[in-house]
Amino acid sequence: MEILTSTRAVAYCRFSSQMQADGNSIEAQQRAIYKYMAEKGYMPSGEYIDEAVTGTNLQRAAFNQMLEDAEKGLFDVVVVHKMDRFSRDVYDALDVERRLGDYGVKIESVVEQFSDTPEGQLQQIIQLGVGQYYSANLAREVMKGLKENAYKALHNGGIPPLGYDVNPETNEYIINEKEAECIRIIFEKFLEGWSYRELADYLNLLGYTTKIGNKFSSKSSFYDLLTNPKYKGEYVYNRTVKKPKRPGMKRNHRKNKNEEDIIRIKNGIPAIVSKETFNAVQTLFSKRQRTKSQKRAKTVYLLSGLVYCSQCGSKYHGSARKGGRNKQEYVSYRCSKRNAIDKQCSCKEINRTVLDEFVLNQLFDLVLDENNIERLYERVNVKMKERLNQKGSELPKLKQQLKELDKQIGNIVRAIALGGFNGLEAITAELQRLEKDKAMIVEMIEEFQQEDEDFYITRDQIKELIVESKGFVKGNNNEMIKYIISRFVNQIRISNEAIEVEYNFGGFFDSKEPIKLLEFIQVNRLDIYSGIDY
Repeated sequence: MEILTSTRAVAYCRFSSQMQADGNSIEAQQRAIYKYMAEKGYMPSGEYIDEAVTGTNLQRAAFNQMLEDAEKGLFDVVVVHKMDRFSRDVYDALDVERRLGDYGVKIESVVEQFSDTPEGQLQQIIQLGVGQYYSANLAREVMKGLKENAYKALHNGGIPPLGYDVNPETNEYIINEKEAECIRIIFEKFLEGWSYRELADYLNLLGYTTKIGNKFSSKSSFYDLLTNPKYKGEYVYNRTVKKPKRPGMKRNHRKNKNEEDIIRIKNGIPAIVSKETFNAVQTLFSKRQRTKSQKRAKTVYLLSGLVYCSQCGSKYHGSARKGGRNKQEYVSYRCSKRNAIDKQCSCKEINRTVLDEFVLNQLFDLVLDENNIERLYERVNVKMKERLNQKGSELPKLKQQLKELDKQIGNIVRAIALGGFNGLEAITAELQRLEKDKAMIVEMIEEFQQEDEDFYITRDQIKELIVESKGFVKGNNNEMIKYIISRFVNQIRISNEAIEVEYNFGGFFDSKEPIKLLEFIQVNRLDIYSGIDY
């Protein structure tokens, strides 16, 4: 019969990926920890589990909850299977241990038994240092291998650029002649002054596709293609800054590291366009940037990026031109497929001032109305409650995706153990891709698991935002007016008969990711011209 003491103990378990499923799975850690508690006579008082989370930092939901509960005095001991489950950073581990000590809580490890003596403390620091070294050394060795490949101008993983394939035996870049013709057309037509939309339509007519087989569009990465030095034969590695750890944010390919950190090998790979052609394109980009800046200073489009064509689905963009006998300037929003090569859209353009004023007036009549705060309060919170109720169906899907990704990572590790991979770059590229996908899903799961109270809004908050928004409009602060509109207007759809405006009541919530609580109105297109002088 077990004799329980009054010492309250909790378990902390963590694993970073499926590759730890054998010795460090959550179940294996739990078995060892609860056996340890029984042997010590501790009273089990709960557990904190972080799945698929790295131990190199403290951004862990269950870990931080454990610290909060420790401060409340809910337990006396935290038991971990090994100290590297607690943290792989020496400073973090010691700092947290001091914090827990201040709360009267001890940390105990099942595997490592550290005595409460100077020698035991030294042993603990050494063990923590070994864990941190393991993590840092692995990252260093991987980067060293990648840089060695880079100095040889070899492919370092991922999908090669359009126009190139990779020799599977040597990992050298080789030209894909069909795709290379597409690249040459892009450079040639861009120098002739073609827009991205015209380029996309023309390439689609000729039957070309992107590297992953999709059709081209004006949103295709033409800029990245036209500025990629590989096309003039220059191999470049370690150029771009890593992406910030924010959900949905992509790597910024246009922000470079310091030149001394970048590896450049001139004539390292076969060129697809001449150096003269490549340099001419860069010069044209520089001129265009200056021209765009000048135009932006003259013309403001408050609804830029929000207006779509109901007929063909394309975006409306700002258009300014002079016409008529008096060369009067006409500023409008017009469908980007209005002058398409293959299928021209017949949806008419619309006067910029008319549409801007209509949307802004409707916004303050329907959404930002200070006289209807009670109605807004009920409307917004009811919609938010409906949105939160939908989480139940989405969360299991995300968890299943996470489980499948962990399984794929585990399969790679087992293949490595059996000698199934020959190249370091192949291992690294695939693991990086899977870990990146996993990190994004983990962040989405954490967002779904936030407390509902975080998304509750008060009447005072609604009133404050309305007053602030009106102040920006009265002050003619165009940038802030655009911000307010983008926050409360999700999309505007234009047809030849009607205009639909989709307002977003989620704009009242100040959150990292946009919250969409949508309602739309539809009006006859001719009706919005009444009463507007332009």
